[in-house]
Amino acid sequence: MKKISVKQATAALMLVYSVGIIGLLWPVSKPYFLLLTPLNLLLTLCLLLFYQENKNQIFWIVSVAVAALGFGSEVLGVHTGWPFGEYRYASALGWKWGDVPLILAANWLILILSTNNICQTLHSNKAVRAALAATLMVGLDTFIEPVAMRNDFWQWPNGVVATQNYVGWWVVAFGLQMLTESLPFTKKNPLAWPVYGVLLYFFVVQCVAYRLGL
Repeated sequence: MKKISVKQATAALMLVYSVGIIGLLWPVSKPYFLLLTPLNLLLTLCLLLFYQENKNQIFWIVSVAVAALGFGSEVLGVHTGWPFGEYRYASALGWKWGDVPLILAANWLILILSTNNICQTLHSNKAVRAALAATLMVGLDTFIEPVAMRNDFWQWPNGVVATQNYVGWWVVAFGLQMLTESLPFTKKNPLAWPVYGVLLYFFVVQCVAYRLGL
């Protein structure tokens, strides 16, 4: 099968996420587009994995471990309030296990792989790269949270995101980034920047729209 170019894949993601923005902001179509959210994340993950270079056995082991540990941190979080604070997931993200949508495993893997690849060229030290990648994830989460609450993906008490959430996100992300950094596989994916950029675009535009009262 002929691989489509990174530009074509990026354009496809931009189109899908742009349509998603319109669909979520328009009240008539919003319920239907909410149902498509898990499929959208699966599409993003499939494309990211498709463009990962030299997918050896260690890469797949790390991917499964990251998805499982990230998901596990969410299950721990909703049942204990640690490490992210008190929050609950609604039904918009699909099937759940342990009161956590299963698609969250894919979400953690998307964010870890994309930010880890981005940071490979930013510093030579593994710990510094892991810290930078975790910071990119938390930066994105500041825009995810308002959109998530608006779309009832999850809710915080009184609609206020706990500061503990961002601290906990950074700590868990840093641990998963260090795991990713420490094991030998090719950390090169030309779709990493586009995936992170499209996700940032998706959530920032919606945050701006909410501020404008749309």
